[in-house]
Amino acid sequence: MSDTCPTVRIKSSNAAGFADLNETDFDPAAHELWVDPLDHDGDGKKGGSQKPDADAELKALRAEYAELAGKKFFAGWDAAGLKARIADLRKDKGQ
Repeated sequence: MSDTCPTVRIKSSNAAGFADLNETDFDPAAHELWVDPLDHDGDGKKGGSQKPDADAELKALRAEYAELAGKKFFAGWDAAGLKARIADLRKDKGQ
């Protein structure tokens, strides 16, 4: 036995009342490293978020909208929403 994994005594529902667990009872293949469900960006801490990847079409639509409208796009608009707004801008400008 090593000093890094001491024997742990836990209460059990069997007749003995307790069960002793030690390093020989631990199977690394059967146990995965627990990851906090609130660690969204994978840095080991709760919270955080990853930037969504904007695909090439969305980037092009955002640039086109900014050019036609003369103002920045709303970041929450998806490709379908941008296409509809661009079509409206083109119609208003007679393009």
